[in-house]
Amino acid sequence: MTRYDFIDKVKEKHGKITTDTVAEVLDAIWSVIEELLASRKEVWIGRLGKLKTVVQSAMTGRNPKTGEAVDVPEKVVVRFVPFKRIKESLNG
Repeated sequence: MTRYDFIDKVKEKHGKITTDTVAEVLDAIWSVIEELLASRKEVWIGRLGKLKTVVQSAMTGRNPKTGEAVDVPEKVVVRFVPFKRIKESLNG
């Protein structure tokens, strides 16, 4: 689903709100989420789950083409952890 499809779905559900307003609100939400993750805070998303940052330690990887060892530096990645309710609804 694209951003525009998502905006249309929200507009369709609410009915009384304009496409531009939905887009502005979503952009504001994404901006806040981005700021919170950049400051390494967890973000709880309604009844879905939470986004959190995790430090992925440095490791030695391999170039798949040449087989040569490559050092991969430590980095911060974002993980999504679904709530139990979502896990259960996906798995029956």
